[in-house]
Amino acid sequence: MARSRMGRAKRLGSTVGIVAAVVIALVLLKPGGSAPPAERPAETAPAPPPDRPAAPQPAAPAAPAQKPAIQHGPDAVVRSGDALGPKAAAARPLATPVWSAPVELTFSSFKALRRRYRAEKDFPPDEVARLHGAAALVRGALMPIDPVPKSGEMMRFWLANPVVVMAGCVFCNPPTLGDLVYVTTDGAPLVVDRERLYRSVVYAKLLGRLALGPETSADGVEYLFSLKMRERLE
Repeated sequence: MARSRMGRAKRLGSTVGIVAAVVIALVLLKPGGSAPPAERPAETAPAPPPDRPAAPQPAAPAAPAQKPAIQHGPDAVVRSGDALGPKAAAARPLATPVWSAPVELTFSSFKALRRRYRAEKDFPPDEVARLHGAAALVRGALMPIDPVPKSGEMMRFWLANPVVVMAGCVFCNPPTLGDLVYVTTDGAPLVVDRERLYRSVVYAKLLGRLALGPETSADGVEYLFSLKMRERLE
């Protein structure tokens, strides 16, 4: 009798021990249980963000191009203030000059011809037939293209519209191609008083053979009208 009681007690103790072990295991496996936490990797400082390119800065405004200094005095030369583009493609037969009956032209005529050229990209055919190669008389103010030597000899020069010359500084406000006739001498140079040329306005009336442009000289001087001077009349 006593022996059977001891056997039951042992079996009960075993069952209680098993149940207790199971309960302990469940408690330990439950989240938030008292099991020691697993070792976490050491926290590292967050990597700094990659460098961002600097925001583009507005470009500084370009400095305005400086205009070339205006020159005056014995070495100053006159250039036209406009350009007319390429030479017209139309053929222009040269008229035969009649020296005994030259065509007399004023700068009003040249300015009107320049306006026609700019509007129509060529001169009217009747004006080409009348003027291109004709003997012509033109009066204007003498203006140097090249520095004038002390001798006062000029092989080429401008015959300029007197109204433009008297209105202001032709170096600061260059005349148009309708205010200038490009003159070259036919042999002997034109001799002027160099000092007077630079101190005041010198006029001349020239006889020569007229040609219609536009043309550009070897050194880049552009002109719309030219005269091969034959004689100075005044």
